[in-house]
Amino acid sequence: MQLTRAVQTAASQLISSVRLLLGRGPRRTGRLEQMSQRCTRALVAVACAASAAACIGDMIKPRRPVVGDYCLERWNEGHTFFILVSCPTSDKIQHQTDNGVLDGNVREIGWDARYIVVKRYPLGLPDDWVAVDTKENVLLGPVATREELDGRLPALASIRVQPVSTVW
Repeated sequence: MQLTRAVQTAASQLISSVRLLLGRGPRRTGRLEQMSQRCTRALVAVACAASAAACIGDMIKPRRPVVGDYCLERWNEGHTFFILVSCPTSDKIQHQTDNGVLDGNVREIGWDARYIVVKRYPLGLPDDWVAVDTKENVLLGPVATREELDGRLPALASIRVQPVSTVW
């Protein structure tokens, strides 16, 4: 309601400013002109509301819980990609970037009660493997192969990964 009033006030001020610029100045308006102004204000309010709704839709990304306080987030920016984020949004892992806690797109993912294993595509670099310890909120990796990751922490070997689109 307050947004609508603010938009109406702004539209009214804009109309007054245009009149002053055109040299017409403030004047009494007839009934037809008042209706025209109301319609103009309503159209401006609808346009602003539609614009705000579109922006909010872009800011809210669909999420799916994984394990612990971590979620997959789906983005559609010309093509669909997925990132791993803290949910609710917080900086569980220090240095989290706009590309999620892994700083890259998730290609494959698997998890158990404690660990998340991910094959990721870090932008501009070759695919690699990373694990997230959801209890300690630390990253293990990146490493070049899954075998190398499993060798660093044998508990990861039992986690089966799948393409992210299958899990989604």
